[in-house]
Amino acid sequence: LELSSSFDSVKQELNVVSRSIAYEYPESDDLVRVPFALGKWKVVPIKGSLKVEYFLQIDPGGSVPIWLLNLAMAEGPYTSLTNLRAELRRKHR
Repeated sequence: LELSSSFDSVKQELNVVSRSIAYEYPESDDLVRVPFALGKWKVVPIKGSLKVEYFLQIDPGGSVPIWLLNLAMAEGPYTSLTNLRAELRRKHR
């Protein structure tokens, strides 16, 4: 996975991009590799809070049921950001 980020000081906007990258590990019958993934986050401060936009495009490889993929794509980021907010609040008390 390759991560990059940029910050626009005029717009006060943080952009983070994650991309899958080529790897040289041998294939295995016990493991399904994700052949393609692209994630983008845009974080902007709004009235003492943060607005986070998230985009994910993925080819999970293998035979993942579409309902499971959709569930993970919808709930995964929400859960992660909710946990991050709780952790930040805990550390700033």
